[in-house]
Amino acid sequence: MPQPRIERKIDQLKNMIRPVLYFSKKIESIVDFCAGSGQLGVLINCMLPNHNIILVENKEESIIKAKQLAMNQKNITIHQTNLDHFQQSFDLGICLHGCGFVSDFVLQKCINQRSFFVICPCCYGSIKETSKIKYPQSKMLQQVFSHNEFITIAHSADQTQQHTIKEEIGKTCMSIVDLDRSLKAQENDYKTFVYKMQPESCSPKNNLIIGIPLEKC
Repeated sequence: MPQPRIERKIDQLKNMIRPVLYFSKKIESIVDFCAGSGQLGVLINCMLPNHNIILVENKEESIIKAKQLAMNQKNITIHQTNLDHFQQSFDLGICLHGCGFVSDFVLQKCINQRSFFVICPCCYGSIKETSKIKYPQSKMLQQVFSHNEFITIAHSADQTQQHTIKEEIGKTCMSIVDLDRSLKAQENDYKTFVYKMQPESCSPKNNLIIGIPLEKC
C-alpha cells in the first residue's frame, strides 16, 4: 500500500477511535460492522482490553485477514455473516465507510438496540430502498424532498473529488444525506452530532455521524 494511503487510513482510524474512547466508560460491548480485515476493531481491542469487541464481516478474504490480525487477542470475536443475520446485543455500533444503504442498515440496528453509534458513510450513490429502509428516512426531509429528488441528491453526493468543479455540490449533497440520517436518529430519541474527520483530506467521504440515546445522555 502506498505511504500516502497508509497515512490517510491511520487518520481515519484515529477519527473513529476518539468517540469510542469517549463512550468507553458507559459501554461493555462494541460491534464493528463491515469490519473488513479488522484494523479498526483490533486496534480498539488493544486500547480497551476489558471490553468485548465483535467484528462483523461477510467477505471470506477479509475474514481470513481479520483472524490473522486478531490472533492471540482476548475479548474479540469474529462473525462472518450478513448484517441482517447478526442478532447479538451490543452497547456501541461502529462502521467505517459502510457502502451506500449499509450505513443506514447499521444505523437502524443501533436504533433498534438503543446503542451508541459512530458511523462514517460512503458510496452515497449506492443507497437503495429495501423492505426496511425508505428514502428520505426522516419525517422532516420527507416534507422537503420526494424519493426521486433525494436519490438524485445521493448520487450527486459522490462527486466529492478535490479540485473539481462539482466538489462543492457533492459536499453539499453529502451533507443533506447525512442530515437525513441524523434527523432519523433524533426522531427516534437520539442526540446526534455530525463532524468532519480531521484532516478532511484523509477521505473525500469524511462525515462522521455520532449518536447517543437520550436515556443514556
